[in-house]
Amino acid sequence: MTKIKKLKYTNCRLIRRKDGVIQHYWSGKKPKFKKTNSYKTINNYRNRGIKMRKVFFSFHYERDYWRVSNVRNCNVISGYDKNPFYDKAGWEKIKRNGDQAIENWIEKQLNGTSVTIVLIGRETSNRRWVKHEIERSVELGKGLIGIDISKIKDQYGKTDNAGVNPLPAKYKKYLWNNNNGRDNLGKWIEKAAQDAGY
Repeated sequence: MTKIKKLKYTNCRLIRRKDGVIQHYWSGKKPKFKKTNSYKTINNYRNRGIKMRKVFFSFHYERDYWRVSNVRNCNVISGYDKNPFYDKAGWEKIKRNGDQAIENWIEKQLNGTSVTIVLIGRETSNRRWVKHEIERSVELGKGLIGIDISKIKDQYGKTDNAGVNPLPAKYKKYLWNNNNGRDNLGKWIEKAAQDAGY
């Protein structure tokens, strides 16, 4: 990747690298960020002795990666351990090793997590490995929630049609935009973890 000269900060833009990783680049004078409710929520959790959870994200990589990044990078869970983290090249390498290699990789990613978060886009419910991740999360007794991310704008400023909820009926589904996920995601995770006995 071409090295970018250090500039005065005025503007921020997202750039997708060839390996699929999204990075922030600033130009001009970097603004001072005002603390939002997201920061307050983190501090409140810490002050109340609530531990930062280790969570697993299940999603349709090819279609929803941009929207998923918005959720994963949310300030309110900045202190959490978030699995899996991989780029497109890494995922393709895993897939080339066959189904057993994928299952083993999923098991490794689920190990030590307390909550699985299924990020639901238009085609998520049709994805074979998303279904497998949900089934294993239920079998392992993980906390489990679904979040509709279809109305998060993608890199082109477009939203998507809502998809079918792939979770079993007893598990909670939230709407990222309508239920203010940016401020409430930590609370959703904590409730799911406690309901599952973590």
